[in-house]
Amino acid sequence: MSLVSISEILIPAPDTDVSKAISIGIAKVNVCTELVAAFADTFANEQEEQDFRYNVPGVFTRPRVAAKKLVEEKIRLFTGL
Repeated sequence: MSLVSISEILIPAPDTDVSKAISIGIAKVNVCTELVAAFADTFANEQEEQDFRYNVPGVFTRPRVAAKKLVEEKIRLFTGL
């Protein structure tokens, strides 16, 4: 059974729109849903791999990396770097 991923139903604001909003003074931008989607989708994809084995210390490694990458991208977007 294939589950619907969060990113399939999530329609985040384009980066250009976010940059424009920040440039005109918007100070609060919510990214939690995108962060959860990055984590959850990576975790779900990892479990579907043929040789997947639960490994408690490492089970969240790739999902954490995906979430961290998204956070870094958003920081660069928000700071104009």
